[in-house]
Amino acid sequence: AAMLELSKGGLKPAEIEAGGLKAAMNLAATEGLDLADASTTIVNAMSQFGISAKNAAGITDKLAAGATASTASVASLSAGLGNVGVSAKQAGLTLTETVAALSAFDQAGIKGAEGGTALRSMLLHLVPTTDKTAKLMDKMGLSFVKRNGEIMNLSEITAELQKGLGGLSEAQRIATTKQIFGTYAF
Repeated sequence: AAMLELSKGGLKPAEIEAGGLKAAMNLAATEGLDLADASTTIVNAMSQFGISAKNAAGITDKLAAGATASTASVASLSAGLGNVGVSAKQAGLTLTETVAALSAFDQAGIKGAEGGTALRSMLLHLVPTTDKTAKLMDKMGLSFVKRNGEIMNLSEITAELQKGLGGLSEAQRIATTKQIFGTYAF
């Protein structure tokens, strides 16, 4: 079943042998996951983040590290990646950064697919989509886009938010955050 899932995901036999199957087996062993599900997780992450089969073991390492460092399970992180992986890659995030964010969301009680959807919503709102939001962000001195046009990484976004929202009351921070990122990301 694992080899079928890996091949359905687009891996050639040589890529399965080069690391895809071993990575899936190691991922399945981390928490007793079904081997086919672990294979699907590996293939999806490879596709979403442009990771080659020979580097597939890194996917297992990152997911296991995220699960170990938080309340998240590998299955929960996998579900979250399913909802945010493509958007995260488009926003310039690495798999490591994305797993770290999903782990933090899980730790805060926003688990699995819901965490992925919330993170995706946040990422999609880093560039304002309405004049009202653009004016608010300008007023707060918030911009999540670097001069070269790239989106800031998560550490830079956090620092920008702390700087821009630091002087606000709790109620003002909540209202501002909801306006910028939408209610789902909040």
